[in-house]
Amino acid sequence: MKYRSEIDGLRALAVLPVILFHAGFKFFAGGFVGVDVFFVISGYLITSILIVEIEREKFSLVNFYERRARRILPALVFVIVLCMPVAWLTMTVDSFKEFSHSIIAVSLFASNILFWRESGYFEAAAEEKPLLHTWSLAVEEQYYLIFPLLLMFAWRQGFKRERLFLLIAFIAAMSLLACEWGYRNSPSANFYLAPFRGWELLAGSLAAFIVQKHGVRSNNVAASIGLIMVLYATFFFDSFVPFPSFYTLVPVLGVVLIVLFADTKTLVGRLLGLRLFVGIGLISYSAYLWHQPIFAFTRILSVEEPSHGLMLSLSLLTMLLAYGSWKYVETPFRFKDKISRKSIFTYSCLSLIGFIVIGASSATFSTKLNPGRFNTLNSFQISEASRSNTVLREESWRLVRQHNENELWFDLDKNHENALIIGNSHSKDLYNVLVHSKYNDSGFSFARYGTQISSVQDNFTEFRRLPNFVRADTIIIASRYDLNDIASLEFVIEKIIDSGKGVILVNNIHEFPEYRTRSWTLAEFIAYDIRDDKSINSNDALAYRINTEYFNAYSAGNMAERKDSIGTVKEINEAIDLIAKKFPEVTLLDRMDYVCKPALKQCSGVNQSLEKLFYDYGHHTLAGAKYFGEEVSRTNWLRP
Repeated sequence: MKYRSEIDGLRALAVLPVILFHAGFKFFAGGFVGVDVFFVISGYLITSILIVEIEREKFSLVNFYERRARRILPALVFVIVLCMPVAWLTMTVDSFKEFSHSIIAVSLFASNILFWRESGYFEAAAEEKPLLHTWSLAVEEQYYLIFPLLLMFAWRQGFKRERLFLLIAFIAAMSLLACEWGYRNSPSANFYLAPFRGWELLAGSLAAFIVQKHGVRSNNVAASIGLIMVLYATFFFDSFVPFPSFYTLVPVLGVVLIVLFADTKTLVGRLLGLRLFVGIGLISYSAYLWHQPIFAFTRILSVEEPSHGLMLSLSLLTMLLAYGSWKYVETPFRFKDKISRKSIFTYSCLSLIGFIVIGASSATFSTKLNPGRFNTLNSFQISEASRSNTVLREESWRLVRQHNENELWFDLDKNHENALIIGNSHSKDLYNVLVHSKYNDSGFSFARYGTQISSVQDNFTEFRRLPNFVRADTIIIASRYDLNDIASLEFVIEKIIDSGKGVILVNNIHEFPEYRTRSWTLAEFIAYDIRDDKSINSNDALAYRINTEYFNAYSAGNMAERKDSIGTVKEINEAIDLIAKKFPEVTLLDRMDYVCKPALKQCSGVNQSLEKLFYDYGHHTLAGAKYFGEEVSRTNWLRP
């Protein structure tokens, strides 16, 4: 296969945006599409080799997997080995256990499946997973396991180039359609799993068939359009673009156009063929391997999000380490005269088996291994009674999980006003508050149904048949609304009123700042920040200071930076206010009225025992539900 310098330059166009996106530079909001660029390149290169070898009857699975092992495993093993002691020194027990699971998953070429089950790619917690980025390697490895076998089998069944092209095109089309369905119905699986990503690799495969038959057809316009498409996705896509989906065709087809039409005669080919881009492309695999662990461990050791200056420095460090591992780890393993086939397979098998054993042992004995001893942030607590926010979050669901939302919660023998609270996780919080208030069993009975408000519009016929809706006198709408919910809200209110129900509409709660990539609340940050302040010499003094800072954050409009919500709290609450004014019979309530006491310049983030009342930006702990239940009772919040 003829070497094409522009393909290495294209790798630079893939890896740099990915690194800068993960570094937190908003200018590269769509930098994640670099992974899609890699997928297309991999599909193109692998298929180009396979076509020639299969047609010449020189193809060997052993040779193929040997080449893949030489290319992928040495640098991967090297990075993981160096990550293990750092993880042990810096991570909490739970995080170290998850890291150990990820080592096993990487060794089984299944890390995409593990991370699919654990979290979303854009969640802040994901930023502290050192091996998160290996999900894309797992997708490629799964492609390498299946695609050569498919080609070889089809060839033996009489499929030549034209029929093979049509077969691959059909499979790619089915995968693309599954991808479009997946983002609407199972977005996390759609992001991580190979069946939904396969079409991107196969797009590269189709490009390989075309180039093999017609060569690279030099075309400045087509190649330039391709480059513009890739750059557009890099700079103008963001986490709110459904991805992957039909939108992913923009960078994917852009890469295909570059592969088909860019060569040294075109402007794009000459640009991508510059020594700088080619050099970065050569070390792009190592750079991709290094960047996520470096960024993740930095965030684990930081209270606040690392500065742009630091992240830029770490990005440069990534490139230096990438050059070192490319020269001294990757390159030597590619030469058969230095490392034989037997040696590479032995090394690979022992490494992967060793990782499985180490990962399983570390996960099993994670507590006894006492990880995180180097990171004093892990052991910091507001008070001796403090518990982790993960535990508090899980505990906050205890009350609603005692019931089945599709069954009746109300006691019809009681002459109460039955109120059904609907919304996402924030409806759970309000339910917890109200059942701990004077209203519960004193004129009111409460039930809860979890849903996004936009989903109620889509499924109102089924919603109105719910036993709790049928028996409810009042519907309380309390959610973390996004702009999709706002677009549906008038319809939902009208339908509820038409059903003969009263409506109480509750504003979005203020979203307080979070720290340590959302593992610390504002309360923990303040307590840590003033830990050496000698004037804070009692629980009361510390509680007063924390609650004052909560008020300051609220009054100044200082909020958590959220990557997973469309619209700001202020914008959404203004829209809710306007909608409420259209319905005189609707009562509008603000949850901040029971959280804050403006006259005292206090918003309650902890109680006098220093128990946290929030486990994140705005969700109540059970202690918070009890505390705010008393405030709701004291202020007659529900019936002002």
